[in-house]
Amino acid sequence: MLQTKTSHSHHFKTFLGFLLIFTLCTPPKKRSGNQIPKEAVFEKRKNLYTLDANGYRQQWLPNGTLVAKCEFKNGKLNGLCQTFTPEKQLASQGNYVNGFKDGVWKWFFPDGKLYTKQNHSHKKRRLYKQAPEQAQIGNENGFFFRYYPDGKLEVEGFYAAGYKDGYWKKYYRDGTTSYKGSYKSEQKIGLWQYYYPDGRLEIKEIYTQKHRLKQRTLYDPESNIICQLTEKENSCNSTLNLNKSKK
Repeated sequence: MLQTKTSHSHHFKTFLGFLLIFTLCTPPKKRSGNQIPKEAVFEKRKNLYTLDANGYRQQWLPNGTLVAKCEFKNGKLNGLCQTFTPEKQLASQGNYVNGFKDGVWKWFFPDGKLYTKQNHSHKKRRLYKQAPEQAQIGNENGFFFRYYPDGKLEVEGFYAAGYKDGYWKKYYRDGTTSYKGSYKSEQKIGLWQYYYPDGRLEIKEIYTQKHRLKQRTLYDPESNIICQLTEKENSCNSTLNLNKSKK
């Protein structure tokens, strides 16, 4: 059986996920100034102070910088939620329903430009068997858009209950197509095509509806076929790294 090409991992983490990686490498510090209420509880694992009060969950860095302010009702995140960078710029914004992201969420570059826009549903969630904190991911449902820093579209696609589903397409910075194809429950199906930066076809793949790679054809930059593989035949005109991953 042909080996399937590795798909691009576009599962985007929230700002607090990035913040967690950063803060885990930073030794805990005592709270500074009067920005952090005395009632706030320090979470050593996150290196953050958290306070649930007056209808909000707020989180601060030890230096007093507010990095999250989310509506908090009935013991869960419910309503508008905003996260901020250590430089106090808006990092992400969206709504929660009963502890799950719902509707359109947006993430931003440090300069304020849009980085990712994605729809979610608190009712349609992917089931995870990992740790409880995984429960807040896997409910992407609907459109997904990611942008380059200059505002041009980089990736567009769809999710269904936390799985890549439907048509996906990635662009080079000049707007030409990098790759395109369809998913079903996170698995490739049908025709997938990858392109050189000049727009010429580089790789063509055909998958069955059961996600099995049926055929792969590779082209050189002059559009000549240099390798064609099927489940029964391997015909190549040069030595190639067939495990090359397209992103």
